[in-house]
Amino acid sequence: TPKTNLYDGTMVRFISGPTTGTLSVDVCFNFTDHFVSIKKLQPDIIIANMGLWFLHFQTSRRTVGSCIAETWINYEEWLESLVTVAEESGAKVLVLKTTNFICAEKYVGAFATANILYSNHDNVILRACSDNIRANASDTTADIDIANYCMNGTFNDAGSGYLNE
Repeated sequence: TPKTNLYDGTMVRFISGPTTGTLSVDVCFNFTDHFVSIKKLQPDIIIANMGLWFLHFQTSRRTVGSCIAETWINYEEWLESLVTVAEESGAKVLVLKTTNFICAEKYVGAFATANILYSNHDNVILRACSDNIRANASDTTADIDIANYCMNGTFNDAGSGYLNE
């Protein structure tokens, strides 16, 4: 994960998604490593660019692993952990780049189809999503939380807005 020293010596630490620019069921974020690094580096500024990485079009186009779904489900706990680490590291600024408007009307092909299915709360796609996440999720993750993620953690403006609430 990148770190930057600005011309005046200010250290900036970025937390973001996969460095490969791709997302798959095999990708999980090891936040423990990020947090240990932050404490060690003691940056002045921390920029967490994470919200969009937690959104999905499960089984249709943008499929994510159960660990990402579980991070979305426990998003407030993740944010609290990040704030605690920022405080403990002595950071002066914590920038949360959670999510932003998603122009889903510009989607084409599989993304457009997935957006329509999820926006219409299609029972088949929602069931497939829940089954897919449940297959590898922790036993302590409740089915209702997985169903909520499948319905509201979508890679469109509805999902972005939900996470920002």
